[in-house]
Amino acid sequence: MIPFLPPPEDNDFTPLITGKMAHATYLPAVNAPYVRAMSKSMAKFRGNREKSLPGYARTSIFNFLDKSKGKVRYPYALYSAGQAMLDTAKGDVEEAFIQKRNRRTTKILADSGGFQLITGVLDIKWDNEADANKTRRDILNWIEHTADGGMTLDVPLAAIDVQPNKWTFEKCLAETIKSNRIFAEKKTDTAILNVLHGRTIPEEEAWYKAVKDFPFQGWAFGGGIRGNLGRVLRCLIKLRDDKMLDKGRCQWMHFLGVEQAHTSLAYTAIQRILRFTVNDEIMISFDSSNPFREADRWQQFVTHITFQPKKPFINVNTVMARKEDAAYFDNPYAPRSPILEGLTAKDLFPDGVTADSGMDELSYQILMLNNLYMRLLANYQVNHVADAIRGSQALAREKGITPDPSFLQGAVEIEDIIIAIFRSETPLSLIDEHRAALEGYF
Repeated sequence: MIPFLPPPEDNDFTPLITGKMAHATYLPAVNAPYVRAMSKSMAKFRGNREKSLPGYARTSIFNFLDKSKGKVRYPYALYSAGQAMLDTAKGDVEEAFIQKRNRRTTKILADSGGFQLITGVLDIKWDNEADANKTRRDILNWIEHTADGGMTLDVPLAAIDVQPNKWTFEKCLAETIKSNRIFAEKKTDTAILNVLHGRTIPEEEAWYKAVKDFPFQGWAFGGGIRGNLGRVLRCLIKLRDDKMLDKGRCQWMHFLGVEQAHTSLAYTAIQRILRFTVNDEIMISFDSSNPFREADRWQQFVTHITFQPKKPFINVNTVMARKEDAAYFDNPYAPRSPILEGLTAKDLFPDGVTADSGMDELSYQILMLNNLYMRLLANYQVNHVADAIRGSQALAREKGITPDPSFLQGAVEIEDIIIAIFRSETPLSLIDEHRAALEGYF
């Protein structure tokens, strides 16, 4: 049985991101409803009924970026142009959670919204070059105004699945290159990340060859690459050998839309070996919108997390919040996080709500904050427990003892493989040798 570590004091999950042994950084991909809710007064949620909610007297308690106010403290996030107000004057008011944050103590990565462009959520007239370029510049201006880093306006290869009669690999790449040229023209202090795609290795190689010489400050991995650890490592070896990960060439590396406990361990292993062997300042991050999407779209909330000996190592257990199951919240024995502590069924399913869910905007905010807390706790637990196990195994070996590898063994093995690949004179051969383990890990 693996003991849980106590949560950090004051629910402050601020990770150590400097130093060679730092963990990779999880970026919660916050959604627009959560962001904009904090520009409202609590009275706009429920009038005077907020007095019945213990600990929820003001909307600023949802501000996890503000250590002095938030119920959960975490200084990093991702926000997408596909959801944001590109009118920065308006966004400064209605999205102040992001735009008016303390920039000395927080870090935001901006997603350029490429997928929202191909699905029509963001309007761009691809066949009108002037209009398309205006949108590119508008998004670049928003990224500079908003974030510490941001991705170029790529056209993901998923566009081919969404609109097969309109998009091809060649067209996705060509429109991405046009965006890269505009992003490269403007000198900015914001770190710009060059996005790589490829459904297959030949596509990945062609994409990389076409974009690699743009003078950006990092890399982002999407599509078929990010979901396959073997392909991730193959790509990183190529970047390393081409000096694309060196200081001055790569500040930040990001993996789009992937977050589970075991993926966090792999990214941490990659960051550590790169900091030891290539660039001691490189930062690796990864994101997911799960905490917000689960609550906002499916009315789900995380009840508790449990360890298990095999991947994903930590299970994040969710249930649907339904009015007919409201008694759950009145059960003193039901598992719950500190975010839900003290709340009753009536708090989350207030009288007078006409929506089928029985919940109002404040209910959803609380569930999203709860889910964020539990996802942060899962990443915190698995990274620190893995470090402790790795340390105890090393100590056992020093004493001539064979340690019991029953827990997180898959993660320890993957870490060993990653380290060996980056230290090998024939890394691609090692990747091929361990293909099954690597391709099956994510």
